[in-house]
Amino acid sequence: MEAVVLASGFSRRLGADKVSQDICGRNVLSRVVENVLGAGIEKIVVVLRERSQARLVPESQKVSLLFNENADAGMSSAIKLAILRAEHDYDGFLFLNGDMPFFSAESIARLTRLWEKNPHKITCIRHKGVMRGPVIFPRRYTGQLLNLEGERGGRELLMANNPDVVCIDVKDADQMVDIDTGEDLERAREICVKQGL
Repeated sequence: MEAVVLASGFSRRLGADKVSQDICGRNVLSRVVENVLGAGIEKIVVVLRERSQARLVPESQKVSLLFNENADAGMSSAIKLAILRAEHDYDGFLFLNGDMPFFSAESIARLTRLWEKNPHKITCIRHKGVMRGPVIFPRRYTGQLLNLEGERGGRELLMANNPDVVCIDVKDADQMVDIDTGEDLERAREICVKQGL
């Protein structure tokens, strides 16, 4: 399985590059990548918009970078790029958004363990009864992923293939925080204080 961290968006709602924002003394994207590394995943690809963002990513032999020259086409372009540039015939892809700094290594590991028991099913997160990412798509969904357009991400495929989905439940609301707005950024910094990070 290959983990793909999607971080090539334009952060229009925040008005500044959200993955470079400081959270608990580190940038948002580095926290995300470190959590994926902490889950023991051997191959991680980070999809960025600009080469200048490479400095945000922790150095590791397990991590490689892709630069999305078609970023203005939306999230689907990052998903397609990662699939088409995959160096091996992976049996699945774990997609994570680069703006979820508190989604823990433990939760990522739980997600991958459930998928290993159900390798032909889409495996996702469920929070307060709602299915969402991070999500693992088995290889057989590659065609559907490559047909996504614009800002359409894996959530649409979750809904379309509901009988073929298994989930882990994540109750901790802090883990599900993503950075889209200034209010989200303030909440994230409050979490840092609360958790003593």
